[in-house]
Amino acid sequence: MTEPDTRVAERPDLRQQVGTLAQILAAEHFPRGDLAALRRMDPDRIDAPAFWRLAAQVGFLGDRADGPWARDRETRWACVIKGLALCTPTAGRGTGHDPHMPLGRALFLDGYSEQRLSRLLAAPADRLPDTALRAARFLAAKGRAFNWTELTALILFEGASADRAEPVRRAIARAYYGAEAKAAADSSEQS
Repeated sequence: MTEPDTRVAERPDLRQQVGTLAQILAAEHFPRGDLAALRRMDPDRIDAPAFWRLAAQVGFLGDRADGPWARDRETRWACVIKGLALCTPTAGRGTGHDPHMPLGRALFLDGYSEQRLSRLLAAPADRLPDTALRAARFLAAKGRAFNWTELTALILFEGASADRAEPVRRAIARAYYGAEAKAAADSSEQS
């Protein structure tokens, strides 16, 4: 029996796709109107041509366009793109993606409640997009960039591949509670 891949969110192809998308959205030449359309986009009814251009440019949807799995995959990626767009600063100050800031740590550092974290980690596939976008909006409002590869993996894998989604949820929880423990230790050292 082989060990499950506990670094699912760090798959090179997914990491590269997320980094590329973040760079494209933050590029000076990326039309601000397209960024606004992506922020307004309803992932269930993808009506932003910019989404389809990004899909073709980055190739995150692949070539298969048939069946319910293809539609579900498009919806999940639309949620990711909307979230990345929401987190992209409009003043050209970098991206909303920081591969060195784990999502859980970012949430803790900016005061995301344990109750909200629990809802995010326990959200079923049908509610995860809304819950994930709320977390992204929270961090965007705080100006915090974070590792979008983790949230992308959670959105893509939840309900589609439990053996791939569970390690992502655990990594987010470990980072959140690890940051909490570090803050408590730092606080007691200063006392």
